[in-house]
Amino acid sequence: CIKSIPEAIKNLQMLTYLNISRNLLSTLPKYLFDLPLKVLVVSNNKLVSIPEEIGKLKDLMELDISCNEIQVLPQQIGKLHSLKELNLRRNSLCMLPDELGELPLVKLDFSCNKVTEIPVCFRKLRHLQVIVLDNNPMQIPPAQICLKGKVHIFKFLTVQACLRMDKKPDSLDLPSMGRRVPSQPLTDRGACKWHRVPAVPCSVSNGLLPFFPAFGRSRQDYSTVDPGFTMRRKMEHLREEREQIKQLRSNLESRLKVSLPEDIGAALMDGVVLCHLANHIRPRSVASIHVPSPAVPKLSMAKCRRNVENFLDACKKLGVAQERLCLPHHILEERGLVKVGLTVQALLEIPSSKASQLSCL
Repeated sequence: CIKSIPEAIKNLQMLTYLNISRNLLSTLPKYLFDLPLKVLVVSNNKLVSIPEEIGKLKDLMELDISCNEIQVLPQQIGKLHSLKELNLRRNSLCMLPDELGELPLVKLDFSCNKVTEIPVCFRKLRHLQVIVLDNNPMQIPPAQICLKGKVHIFKFLTVQACLRMDKKPDSLDLPSMGRRVPSQPLTDRGACKWHRVPAVPCSVSNGLLPFFPAFGRSRQDYSTVDPGFTMRRKMEHLREEREQIKQLRSNLESRLKVSLPEDIGAALMDGVVLCHLANHIRPRSVASIHVPSPAVPKLSMAKCRRNVENFLDACKKLGVAQERLCLPHHILEERGLVKVGLTVQALLEIPSSKASQLSCL
């Protein structure tokens, strides 16, 4: 692991892709931003801030600063006029700068932070296709809206902007058709304004303005939509996922007699705990495990992947069915904890007699 970037790097004036993830960097030097970078990956370091000089990277298309300790983003990030993908996942951000609303972003991930509000100006992100915001204490938009996805988030932001500016909605607003009725407050603090809404049956709950399906549905289709049922189904799905992740934690802690950190995804992503579990089921099923050390507290991505692949290979040999095996990226990218839980559960269900027989082979 490196703790600093040598100044000689500024001589690489043809360098466009730089991946310095999984190191011990606490700062990024200013001369780094004199390079013609198009992709910069500095995830899994110890960064607490991003220099203002980042605004010099006019050709940057992808920026990954996830899994650091960043609390504030510089306003100069709004100068990255070529930026398509921005990954801010797992930092300590409490707010997002308005300047991000001016970028041509296609994908934005700020999950696992402390963000409570999405700036209203983000409604201008017309190219945005993917927004990931789970594990934030969201208040604006409310969590109920965020659960419904990008379309409803943008509609909420647009209506909020209209309320603030006291003007009619623009092209991103709700359909301007049907009768005029007074809307309900968007939040407890909202004021009552007049907007055009479709003359279709709807219900208002929790003081929120109901949102309507996109154009392209027939009037008959509208009549079959039950927002309450959809929301209940999503909430039930989330509860089931939380229970499955809770069960995963319980299985690992009880079998290995360890106490895992609150962020179980990060605790499993290097594969060490999972390899120990496989060896607990059948000794030496994973012959070699790469583990961190005081000198190298973070494993390289290559070593993490080898651990994970060795764990999955051990699961296969022990008899876990293919359909119950998760994929490496579910562990390495912390994007499939439920599937990891299913694999662990299947591993624990293997009879001890069968594991003993396999260990003798």
